[in-house]
Amino acid sequence: MLKNVIFDIGDVLLSYRWRTVLTEAGYGPEDAREISRSITRNPLWNQLDLGLLTHQEITEKLSELMPDRREAITWFFQNTDRLHIGRPEIWDRVRRLKEAGYGIYLLSNYGREMYEIHAAHQPFQDYVDGAVVSFMIHAAKPDPEIYETLLGRYGLNREECLFLDDREVNVKGAEAVGIRALQVKSEEWLAAFLDQLLESGESAVSAAREEAASPEGT
Repeated sequence: MLKNVIFDIGDVLLSYRWRTVLTEAGYGPEDAREISRSITRNPLWNQLDLGLLTHQEITEKLSELMPDRREAITWFFQNTDRLHIGRPEIWDRVRRLKEAGYGIYLLSNYGREMYEIHAAHQPFQDYVDGAVVSFMIHAAKPDPEIYETLLGRYGLNREECLFLDDREVNVKGAEAVGIRALQVKSEEWLAAFLDQLLESGESAVSAAREEAASPEGT
């Protein structure tokens, strides 16, 4: 029986504007795309999520690796408050899930500073029963440790949980430790799924998992 819904944050409860924020700073669309990729896809980003680097430290290290992009990198980390976009329609559905009796939990990869800026004070936090964020324990999805930490810290039965994440690798990480999971394909998909969950409960999960497993759903 489903009792708990576990949400990722990025591209689930929040959207991002990685490239747009750089074009607003005066960079061309192609430059903005390459700069944002060079920052967020660099292995150092994982160190940020693990809580092993501050914004200042990653700015310095990335600038050493890419000195021609020092100005853009510095600007990026000085303006992280402009990167995220709220999803209030999703938050309203989270509220309704809470009111319906579901436990609401967060499981996300996030650095300390960015989490504080983007997520820590958002309205959805009012409905959250517990959270494990990567910087807190120096472990990140899809490492089994972060899933097990959430289950153990809050005494959750894995068979009673559903995890929602935008990345397939993290969905598979959850399934590997026995947590049912679904990949969030878009904000629209998530809104529709949560409506179905509110209406029909467990059967909505089964239907979504069957759809994801079918050739048409992959």
